[in-house]
Amino acid sequence: MNRFALLLLLAFVVPASCLAAEPVSFYGSIWDNGGVSLRFDDIIPPGQKRTMELPAGQIVEMSVDAAGVPTVRMVDRSGKELHSSVSTPDGPNPLHFMYALCRRGVVAYSSPPVPHKSGCP
Repeated sequence: MNRFALLLLLAFVVPASCLAAEPVSFYGSIWDNGGVSLRFDDIIPPGQKRTMELPAGQIVEMSVDAAGVPTVRMVDRSGKELHSSVSTPDGPNPLHFMYALCRRGVVAYSSPPVPHKSGCP
């Protein structure tokens, strides 16, 4: 009976370890004044976050939770959220996105980016 219990336990443990979340590749660009001012790419493992401060003071945060769910956020210097997008665990990898800094502090987000369009109103 003990061997049966051990085999049953192993049957559930091994597949769970095979389902470990994968790192997510983030490919992004920032549009400012009607054109691309910054392009970047990063690979972020589950449970980690990267931040990048833009010249105008906004901060782009890219993170992947322990389950492999990627999130992209933009906050201002005070930490006020300007935009947030949470993908699905089975969403695109790599994750392509674009932020556009528009007039009057408006932020436009697109994923995937639309070629040659900023998304500003």
